[in-house]
Amino acid sequence: KKTSLRNYAFKALLVTCPYRAESNHPLNGWSVIDIAFHNSSITNYTFVMSLIIEDEKVEFHGIAFDMLVNPLCHIDGAYYTALYHAKRCVELTNQQDVGYLTNLLFLHDVPETVVSEKEAFNVAKKILTLDPNNEIANEFMSENRNNK
Repeated sequence: KKTSLRNYAFKALLVTCPYRAESNHPLNGWSVIDIAFHNSSITNYTFVMSLIIEDEKVEFHGIAFDMLVNPLCHIDGAYYTALYHAKRCVELTNQQDVGYLTNLLFLHDVPETVVSEKEAFNVAKKILTLDPNNEIANEFMSENRNNK
């Protein structure tokens, strides 16, 4: 019987953080992000990537982004990898989802400055066309008004 990539990835995830369906298990009901905070293993990301490979959805890219900028941010290259997922979210939503666009502004403010000043400025302008009162984009524009 052929085993899917998702099954292999899920097995790898289970090895690093055994999950039991019992209601009294400490990890019962946890999301894959919660588990990543618990074990800091790259296998969590591998599992999400297997989901993306089998059925690309914006939600899976969003989970991958969140995982890379939060529990797995200490891994070299995590912010740059998160940029890929942030951009896919923006593409898959036709640049119409303010939440996914703000992820790009976040990546401008990380220590590695993954998103350039020019790109962040353009993203902030796009956000403000969709939501003129967006606090994050307005704050970015006011802090960077001399860098246009």
